[in-house]
Amino acid sequence: MRPVLIASIFTCLAAPAAAQDADWQYPAVPYGPVVELPGTTAERPSGEPYSVVFDIRDAAPGDERVSRDLALVGRFVNLLAQSQMEPSDSDLVAVLHAAATPAIVTDAAYRARYGTDNPNEGLIIALERYGVDVVVCGQSLTASGFTPDDVLDPVDVSVSAMTTLADLQLRGYALMP
Repeated sequence: MRPVLIASIFTCLAAPAAAQDADWQYPAVPYGPVVELPGTTAERPSGEPYSVVFDIRDAAPGDERVSRDLALVGRFVNLLAQSQMEPSDSDLVAVLHAAATPAIVTDAAYRARYGTDNPNEGLIIALERYGVDVVVCGQSLTASGFTPDDVLDPVDVSVSAMTTLADLQLRGYALMP
């Protein structure tokens, strides 16, 4: 039993080094890196497009880093591009609310609140370029003290994240929490 435990510990300790040596790529957007894994199976061998809604609610506004949850949408786009699927052929929607709300405001509004430019603007523009619809909850926008005039140009304002998420799921979208 001891050799198995020692081997398991060694494997766990070696994993970070392997991750550093991996050939991380950005085949579509410069956020959410992916690595090729030869010999793995395709998730959608038929090549059918996806219909996915991402529930983006966590962020650390003001710390000058891109929203980790929003970057995961970038990773999904990169995974599609890596598997030779055109990301814009899929129906992808990122719905931001709660603490993630500031990620979609203009540099001016972000700077007024946090003293720095919005680090998420480039990511949002890149996602939109690849066909991702970015939506912000109007309730969260108001509760955060922002107005529709503060929202970046490509972002849509919905009445609420709850109704948007429910509606898209009722229309067959898979939910990525």
